Amino acid sequence: MPSWLFENLFSLMLLFGFFALLGFWLWLRYRMSVSKARFALTTVGTLGMCLISLLTFMGGPLPLQILNGLLSATKRATGFTWIPELPSAPGLIEMIFGFFATALAMFLIYRFSMRAIQTWDGPITVNVNDLAKHDQHNSLGALAQVEARRLLARQSDPIANDDALNWRQKQSEAPPSPPWHEFARTVFEAAYAEAIFDHTSWRDIGHVWVGKIYTRGSETAPLLLFVLEEEPTVDILKARIESQLTNYKPGNEIKIFAIFKEGSNAKKSHSIGGFEVEVLPIRYLLKEGLKPKQYARDLIKRYDTDTLGGTAVTLHGTFVPAHVHKPKTTDRQSLSDILSYWVHEPGRRHLAITGEYGQGKSTAMLEFCVQWARRFVVNEAEGERIPLLIELRGHNPAEVDPVSFLSSWASRYGMNPKQLYNLIRAGEAVVIFEGFDELRNAGREYDRHEHFNALWRMAFPGTKLIFTGRPNFFLDEKEKNRTLRSDENNGAAGNVFTEVWELDRLTDPEVEIVASGYGTKLGQSIMQTARAHPAFFEIISRPSMLPVVATIWPAIEELQSQGHDVTSAILIERYLKAIYHRKEQEIENDKRIAGAPDDASYLLLPLEVREVFTLAVVWKMAGSDARNTITRSSFNAVIDKCYDEVFRNFQTKDTPGHLVREIRRFEERFKGEPIKDRRERVSNEIASSGLFVPDSSGPVRNLV
Repeated sequence: MPSWLFENLFSLMLLFGFFALLGFWLWLRYRMSVSKARFALTTVGTLGMCLISLLTFMGGPLPLQILNGLLSATKRATGFTWIPELPSAPGLIEMIFGFFATALAMFLIYRFSMRAIQTWDGPITVNVNDLAKHDQHNSLGALAQVEARRLLARQSDPIANDDALNWRQKQSEAPPSPPWHEFARTVFEAAYAEAIFDHTSWRDIGHVWVGKIYTRGSETAPLLLFVLEEEPTVDILKARIESQLTNYKPGNEIKIFAIFKEGSNAKKSHSIGGFEVEVLPIRYLLKEGLKPKQYARDLIKRYDTDTLGGTAVTLHGTFVPAHVHKPKTTDRQSLSDILSYWVHEPGRRHLAITGEYGQGKSTAMLEFCVQWARRFVVNEAEGERIPLLIELRGHNPAEVDPVSFLSSWASRYGMNPKQLYNLIRAGEAVVIFEGFDELRNAGREYDRHEHFNALWRMAFPGTKLIFTGRPNFFLDEKEKNRTLRSDENNGAAGNVFTEVWELDRLTDPEVEIVASGYGTKLGQSIMQTARAHPAFFEIISRPSMLPVVATIWPAIEELQSQGHDVTSAILIERYLKAIYHRKEQEIENDKRIAGAPDDASYLLLPLEVREVFTLAVVWKMAGSDARNTITRSSFNAVIDKCYDEVFRNFQTKDTPGHLVREIRRFEERFKGEPIKDRRERVSNEIASSGLFVPDSSGPVRNLV
């Protein structure tokens, strides 16, 4: 072996390795028969080998000797004596040429690879599909990293199932009405727990369920449950009963019921052939089984009696009707008028009411429910759907069945959750899913998709749904429209869809009405300050913010007397702390009322940790030319960058014990997830549960 070849064996191996990788890279691109994660790893390897080859060239002498050999052969073959030989080590010009040639080659390889990755039509594997759930399936670095980890762990990477690949498009269908005879039995069983049926109990002839019912202790009697579409006459019942009595001996004790769908709402009893027959409208069974009077009275109490956060006023004394507009319009409309028309219309149009924190979404929905409650308690709501104001805060509908999801809410009012679900299945409810931005375990796009899929499974014919929440809960406008199903073309085709409305801020006269509810003197002081400071008016134009402002108003007046401007950093700090305290208090109330476990909170991190992450984003915004605007991608990048440091700092020696415990609880709760998933959860919480709002004047993914 020549000495120069032996001395440069490593360089020669690198050169061969580069060409081998380049060839393999081209073959993978041509075939597209493997995971694009493997193609990405090969791309990274090829780029790396290209760079190493450049360094080897600059270090000489093997590449130069090879090049000189080629030049000499060319000179001999052509007779061109003017062809020079290169020096034994590269000079400045050769180094510059080699650098730019390599840079160009790497650029072309990179551009070609990215285009191939973005247009990849080969098989999608499970690992690549997992990256797609985080919008990283076209990231060269992420793809290469996941493939390298797979190879090191010697794991397989099978082709993903079609359902897993297209999870965004796999939306749960709005359910049809349940078969009437099956539903009638379900409702009856919820109202009469002593009834017993089995899978052989139904008789098509006679349209009757045949079972047993407990009468005295462990004794049972035969049970006949006739199912009818319309309210039956006595003659119809008599014929039905006589057709069934041939199966029973005279003198047997038999319990007979009839249940019907259309007709009066009153329970009736008839004596037919010596038997007492109870005739039950489905609406009667549903509402008697629920006994919603406690719920109705609680709604009225919350509106008329309960005071607002540290003040002596109630919603009844400060409420002003809410107004809304459609996205990208300024046409201000009365929400009350919209709801009044919508609740009585046929069809499967549902509503989404979106607005920022404190803008009055919860208040508007409570007032809508209170109007029904006042009619109900005086028996004037006959035939109306029952509005169910279900707070989503801390709940995870995707992880439980519908009855379990409804159980904790129903238990507050002594309701039977099975009968509550029956009410929804019967199309006799207006279900208000209040605060979707406070869902538990909703930090990832996939989780949000699954939660809403579970909620949409309650969109039975006749039942009306309202979703309320903050729009920046979603990653972008595309996700929001897909998740809320706001494509009105679906409605034109007779399918379910959601009409989205955005809440308006209060006008000056409306703010004055609300402020006066806190007392004439206090209201005048607040309005005087608000009219002099537009930034402060922005705060109090959110009706739910006025109780917060009222509780800290003495401190504000003290600051003003000391010469501080009302929009100073001191005031903003106190205002923000009051808001955060209100959120924490809401969670504590949920735990106290519903008995929720400690880890049921939709907020994953304690206040102090959220504040640090928020400050990091604010510093990023302050240091950029965009002033108070930040893109969602930059927002996520800030959280990613400071994630590890923040978590370390909150577990140091001098950190209060309760904060350390909260951090450890978060880490233990999600320890099985990849770090990118945990960062995504934190980023979504800071974006949706803090003080950031969408930038209406900029791109849809910007926050201010």
